Amino acid sequence: MSSDRLSVVLIIAGLCTLLAGFVAGLAAFSTMWTLFGFGVALTIIATSFIISVLNQRPWPARGRDQLRQLNTIGTALLLAALTCAAVVGIAISGFIALVDGTTLQISPAQDALVGVGVIATVLGVVGFVGAAVVKFGIRLTRTPNGRS
Repeated sequence: MSSDRLSVVLIIAGLCTLLAGFVAGLAAFSTMWTLFGFGVALTIIATSFIISVLNQRPWPARGRDQLRQLNTIGTALLLAALTCAAVVGIAISGFIALVDGTTLQISPAQDALVGVGVIATVLGVVGFVGAAVVKFGIRLTRTPNGRS
């Protein structure tokens, strides 16, 4: 299976997981199933986007082309942000899996997952914003014929 097809399959699987978690949450009158489905879906979808970005191979930045170097930086930031999104999904799923019943009991493992989730969220937002700024900046610096 090609990486493009794998990426599409993972996105579909993630969306199905999200839908299944939402339906299970409605059926059981519990937000836990909905959050668990969201966490698993976020992990799967972020992984699919990581595969998709890696498949584009935007890495050769050894030349002197500034736009190519900026593109590499933007892609690295995007991959970092997607990795953080996957970590957030794992943290949410793990937190919900560690919750006993419907009461949020405090435990060191849950505290650690919350801390990891918060750090990953902040880093993910910074990565996404940085990637967007770099990629948008590249579009602004290109001339109509595609050269800088």
